[in-house]
Amino acid sequence: MAGKAVPEHNSDTSTMPEHSIAKFTAPNARVLVVDDIRTNLTVAEGLLSPYKMRVDLCTSGQGSIDAVHVKKYDLILMDHMMPKMDGIEAAERIKKIDSDVPVVALTANAVPGTREMFLENGFCDFLSKPVDIAKLNILLEKWIPKEKQIIHTESAKPVEPEISDLNIEGIDAKKGSAAVGGKADIYMRILSVFYKDGKERIEQIKQCLETEDYNLYVTHVHSLKSAAASIGAFTLSQEAKELEHAGAQGNYDFVKANTDGFLENLEKLLQNISDNVSID
Repeated sequence: MAGKAVPEHNSDTSTMPEHSIAKFTAPNARVLVVDDIRTNLTVAEGLLSPYKMRVDLCTSGQGSIDAVHVKKYDLILMDHMMPKMDGIEAAERIKKIDSDVPVVALTANAVPGTREMFLENGFCDFLSKPVDIAKLNILLEKWIPKEKQIIHTESAKPVEPEISDLNIEGIDAKKGSAAVGGKADIYMRILSVFYKDGKERIEQIKQCLETEDYNLYVTHVHSLKSAAASIGAFTLSQEAKELEHAGAQGNYDFVKANTDGFLENLEKLLQNISDNVSID
């Protein structure tokens, strides 16, 4: 009920290390990030940490609505494709609660016309996943209230990735860590979260095939597509992209013929991660 719900997770990023090209900090700003897969939330948390904002995270459209009932946000980053309630419906309902809050769409399906589609549906902007650090900075500079931005006087430069000897088959660790700001500790935490997400999605995808719920199937492989790309597992991400496209187009024969192989590759990747990373 309104007034009693709380965000599923919150983080004071002022304690986290700076590791991007952030040109300002905003300790009095509050941002809500919404995504149905925790890997992407962990990535976002790491990318936002240099700005020292107060960041809340939640995994569903309904969770974001509950959060807006409780707190006043300066910006909401909203995933587009989510189970039960997608980002468009969630943004529409949020605008009825707080018409002033800017809502930015997060999407792994950026194609011509994407920006126009989101603007027509009440979003103020959109950001492609995996998130580009420079584009994120431009977006935050634009939408975080100017009076809450403390501008850095020195030139901010990206830090070179700290990952040097991590060798996980199926993952480009250098590119993956660079995409989240270069900090080894944050990247290792993201890998740990991806491991747990992957285990959950394997069972969920199997259930979707058993029940022939292809709409939910598409949502799950879509989430894995962006999460895998975020950690540098580009081959697996491409496989998920092909399955997502086939499911969305109604090519269920392709889905049935190729999902087992995809899940086997995902299982192998998760095993490789667990052999090299401490899973929390």
